[in-house]
Amino acid sequence: MQTQKHDLPTGLRRGLLLLLFALGLSALLLATAFAAPSGPRVGKLTCQRTTEYPALTAYLDGGLPTSQQPPQGDLTVHITANGSTFAVHTGKGTVSDALAAAGLTYTAYDNISPAACTLLVDGMTIELSEVTLSYEKVESALPCAVVEEPTSALMVGETAVKQAGADGLRQDTYRVLQSGGRVLERTLAASEVLREATDEVLYVGTREDAVIETPEVVPLQNDGRDHDLPLYESLVERVVTMEATAYTHTGNTTATGTMPKLGTIAVNPKQIPYGTLLYVEGYGFGRAEDTGGFRHNGRAQLDLFMDTEDECWQWGHKRGLTVYVLKETEYFDYERIFSSSTDPAEPAGEGEA
Repeated sequence: MQTQKHDLPTGLRRGLLLLLFALGLSALLLATAFAAPSGPRVGKLTCQRTTEYPALTAYLDGGLPTSQQPPQGDLTVHITANGSTFAVHTGKGTVSDALAAAGLTYTAYDNISPAACTLLVDGMTIELSEVTLSYEKVESALPCAVVEEPTSALMVGETAVKQAGADGLRQDTYRVLQSGGRVLERTLAASEVLREATDEVLYVGTREDAVIETPEVVPLQNDGRDHDLPLYESLVERVVTMEATAYTHTGNTTATGTMPKLGTIAVNPKQIPYGTLLYVEGYGFGRAEDTGGFRHNGRAQLDLFMDTEDECWQWGHKRGLTVYVLKETEYFDYERIFSSSTDPAEPAGEGEA
């Protein structure tokens, strides 16, 4: 069976094509015109939703009929700024428009509630809090480091300054936001070192202390000195060679006002100052508290106190004695050295030996 082909007239076909094209273009234009934007805009600012005004939020979302939309005429809004509240009458617009109508300006740091681009509704309350920006500079010390250098020139426990240290100086700049006398935010904006710190360099002793071996001390009457106290190298300031004689009671006090006893040593104060602690070979520990006629001849001489005249004659006049001049330290505390000394005995004789 042969099928018959029915073709539409050429004019009709062209009309149908034009109709379909027009309908498609209209649909595209309508879709573009009624498409919902990502957010309603006022000018170039996107308005913020607010739960404080649900009717406004619904209006922004296009959910209110025309009868419920904000009025087009005058609106009254209440503005709180600079500690006072006042009413402003304005037309439809945004919070920014209401502030401008009230003659109020603001910066990007100021707090505005609701947001500046929020649409106005009658009776709205607007709060403007001025926020000031300032920069605060604070200087602080940069503590110097301590660098230790070991040395055998010092005893263990001893230190000496090789290089004095000095703290550095740093300046920190803080960005401060304040409102109503209250700091809202304080952040570090910049930091600059104004002066570098200088390290303190210390010599630290590594040499072990040693006890100086000395000859045995001559036994003397009423001797309460502590001869068991070791004589350490670290406690010796200098070593000198001197001659030494001996003297006993004269009935007088010493040149420094004390009564002589075992350990009292007469010196030339120009050579050895009064109060200096000494260790004399064969005699032991003593202290420079007195002087004698030998101070005028300039010789390096000592006169050692003994309790009896016989002991002075036995000592005689010794030359080439090693004398240790001691440092002023707690270790050689005078009271400790002579803690068991007895009171000076009654004079056994008068005058120098």
